[in-house]
Amino acid sequence: MARTGNGTAATAEKIIQGNCIEAMNALPANSVDLIFADPPYNLQLGGDLTRPDQSKVDAVTDEWDKFESFESYDRFTREWLAAARRVLKPTGAIWVIGSDHNIVRVGGSLQDLGYWIMNDVVWRKSNPMPNFRGTRFTNAHETLIWAVRDADQKKYTFNYDAMKALNETLENIAGKEIGDIALRNVAPVAASINPSLPIGNFDEAQSGAIAKVDEFDFQHEMRKTRERVDELLDLGKIAAAESFMEEQRQVFVANGFNIRKLNQAYFAFNGTYADNAASSSPIADQLNRYRAAASNVGSFVKMIAGFSSYQKFMDELDELDK
Repeated sequence: MARTGNGTAATAEKIIQGNCIEAMNALPANSVDLIFADPPYNLQLGGDLTRPDQSKVDAVTDEWDKFESFESYDRFTREWLAAARRVLKPTGAIWVIGSDHNIVRVGGSLQDLGYWIMNDVVWRKSNPMPNFRGTRFTNAHETLIWAVRDADQKKYTFNYDAMKALNETLENIAGKEIGDIALRNVAPVAASINPSLPIGNFDEAQSGAIAKVDEFDFQHEMRKTRERVDELLDLGKIAAAESFMEEQRQVFVANGFNIRKLNQAYFAFNGTYADNAASSSPIADQLNRYRAAASNVGSFVKMIAGFSSYQKFMDELDELDK
């Protein structure tokens, strides 16, 4: 799919159907942000595939997946990868998916042409082609290669923080709920005291400490601290931010929360979990809205696992709120 026009909101999108090399060669150089390629696998099928009952497997036997030799396949691979590299922006990237039949050769061509491989990612198939003959391992996965255009490329899109915050916060929310359910069933007496505390016997001193902690709203105070620190750092007032964090640390300690060091590293680590007071991410509130719409925690986890991008996550959330 190609975007045409000047890149404004009125830009039209269209599907270009045709020879991929010719189509890419017709596009302007340095004009594409991302390429996802699913090239021919060169399966090299020597004949019909049959099941144990002799029924025929509907395999890929089309002409576009037939090559005279490995050299012929490599030549085709280098041609389309060169065309792809020409249209990629200096900040662009490419994803290529393949199987054991071709992905190693594709990876070599990527490197030969100047791409820089960032990662290989395994797509594990839950329903692979059955291993009818039992003469080798089941082909139960395919490999995706993620590469950027240039070896010295410093800028590219990788939404690590958003992905990690979403996954880790989902784990926290679901984990706490499952833990509370287990606690109520296994140790109902302890759960009635405080579901967030470990099971055990509490003496009067411990009970007093718990009461003191309950009077102090840790979540609220830590969130306010994080927001103020962000404001100071945005203004370039690093010394003031560090001084404020130390003042706040002493407040937390005085109220029963023994934080040894409150600094940017603390926020960077704990801020990964959007339901943590040290985070400034909106993801926790967004996930809680999804949880409210789900009938149980299992449905909630499956719902979130079904999103392939944060944009789809947000689009569905908008529909949920209507």
